[in-house]
Amino acid sequence: MKGSQSAERKLSVVFAAVCLITGIAIYLLFRDRHHLVFTLVDALGLGPAVDALRASCRGIRLSEFCLFSLPDGLWSTSYILAIHSLWINAPRRSRLLWASVIPFIGAASECMQLLSLFPGQFDVADLICYLLPMLIYCILTHYIKT
Repeated sequence: MKGSQSAERKLSVVFAAVCLITGIAIYLLFRDRHHLVFTLVDALGLGPAVDALRASCRGIRLSEFCLFSLPDGLWSTSYILAIHSLWINAPRRSRLLWASVIPFIGAASECMQLLSLFPGQFDVADLICYLLPMLIYCILTHYIKT
């Protein structure tokens, strides 16, 4: 049992990292350079390297979904997997509670955009991308009994 949990933890961490890095890469390579993340990139002295990578990707066109909504789903998934790996020995309810924090904050921010209480534009695809990974995680933890 302990060995399988160790393997499960490692796999969760790897997939969490892949999701996080992919979401960040979409922002860095394909989104407008006016986003806050570019202030950090420039402060770290990485602006020229990121700009060179962006230039090499100019011919690649992503769909609006991949460009604007997919990063939300990837980050939500990354967080859920990270929490799963950290809380792997905790009771299922505790893991579900902690895993739901970021997906529900993201979903709440989308709903607040709909009500004009938060800056930005409401997008149902963003809402789905925040909540779908949590729904899948709930289903998997229920049926797989992890």
